[in-house]
Amino acid sequence: MNLKKILFENYGDKYEIFPKVRLADIFEPKREGQWYKKIWMRHVDFLITDTTQAYKPMLAIELDWEYHKQYRQYKSDQFKNEVFKECGLPLIRFNNSTSSNAEVIRMNITQYLWATTKKE
Repeated sequence: MNLKKILFENYGDKYEIFPKVRLADIFEPKREGQWYKKIWMRHVDFLITDTTQAYKPMLAIELDWEYHKQYRQYKSDQFKNEVFKECGLPLIRFNNSTSSNAEVIRMNITQYLWATTKKE
């Protein structure tokens, strides 16, 4: 089972799930801001939004492959982690080897969605 299928089967009835979403579409940076050029072309693999709150972003998901261990990709991933942390939006990373383990994925995502809902 792949990550996309797991997401849609388990969360598609309550949340809207968007694949390949640019960071600039999530955070809407100001043109003169320090992150504008850096986030314009970067994306996350999936964004889960709450349809009852005007598609409010709830959680972003990244699938890390072997090339994520390369220095350039590692730096890019660290930058994404920093952006999400500063903006207060959870970002979960799944290693490619665990991306087909439905139980691990459900447990992690449910925990984050529950925690995000409790903050409100």
